[in-house]
Amino acid sequence: MGVSVLFSVFFYGWWNPPYLALLLGSIGGNFLFAKRLAFTPSRLLLGMAIVLNLAVLGYFKYRNFFLENVGLAMGETWSFGAIFIPLGISFFTFQQIALLIDANDGEIPHPPGALNYTQFVIFFPQLIAGPIILFRELSGQLVDLRAGKGAGLALFGPGLVVFLVGLFKKVCLADNIAPFADIVFSHATELTMLEAWAGAVAYALQLYFDFSGYSDMAVGLGLLFGLRLPINFDTPFRAVSMVDFWKRWHMTMTRFFMMYLYAPVALSLNRFGLARFTSQTMLFPLTVAAPILLTFLVAGLWHGAGWTFILFGAVNGVGLVINHLWREAKCPALPRWLNWALTMLTVLISL
Repeated sequence: MGVSVLFSVFFYGWWNPPYLALLLGSIGGNFLFAKRLAFTPSRLLLGMAIVLNLAVLGYFKYRNFFLENVGLAMGETWSFGAIFIPLGISFFTFQQIALLIDANDGEIPHPPGALNYTQFVIFFPQLIAGPIILFRELSGQLVDLRAGKGAGLALFGPGLVVFLVGLFKKVCLADNIAPFADIVFSHATELTMLEAWAGAVAYALQLYFDFSGYSDMAVGLGLLFGLRLPINFDTPFRAVSMVDFWKRWHMTMTRFFMMYLYAPVALSLNRFGLARFTSQTMLFPLTVAAPILLTFLVAGLWHGAGWTFILFGAVNGVGLVINHLWREAKCPALPRWLNWALTMLTVLISL
């Protein structure tokens, strides 16, 4: 396992050696926080650790976006030089925040050792683009590997197949669809309605095959090393509702935001609402709509620093709220084909 860690360090450092120091510093600092929180839970210390992680992420990923919008609010046009964003910073930051919360809540089986913790964060197949892993689902596997109780070569064959499927998605599908999407977007003002929708479909397919291909390759490489990583996509374009879609698309990201943002916010607002309101008409906007919209606005911003990403989150959030409202109001069920069409329309608009 130490060889895997060294290879992961080399893999990340080869891309940009100075940012390797940032990654290793993040691992070292969060490891100390995690050990302390596992033995002595503290909401204050947990809050400090989360703020520190988000501050580092915000500096590299959102500084220019924030300052430029502050300037616009003041009637000024500020322009800043491009910031070189460290690869995978959103993924390794959020994985470690999840571990800190779990450590504080007593949700991990035992305090992480230094080698296991480093392997969890820096494992090269998923370091750059996920899937987002929880320490609780990897820790036992790492302990077994170190004790020689892992699956060994039993997972090598399946891992190779999964890796090749991901490679096929990326190289043969995504990379060959991309030119069509690029042509459409480069001539946006000259398109007919049919061409514009064809371009939107091409872009959605390119994005799916690209991202799911990388995720499959990560899962396949994990199996080659004897580790079972979580699946990140499950045929999302078969979804027949927005709730169904987000159970299939970027599943580990959805899980992260549901567990660590939506759930605590919804619980707090439920307690607040039930103590003050009895009408379901008042409770729905507070206890269902507000947590969903907040979660997906943050999820949209997590994807990138720009208003287009925030709009992506807003469209999906509104779609989910309508989905829940339709069920809450016990509206008649629509035909399956119409549910699918409305879901895909919402997805295409958001992308």
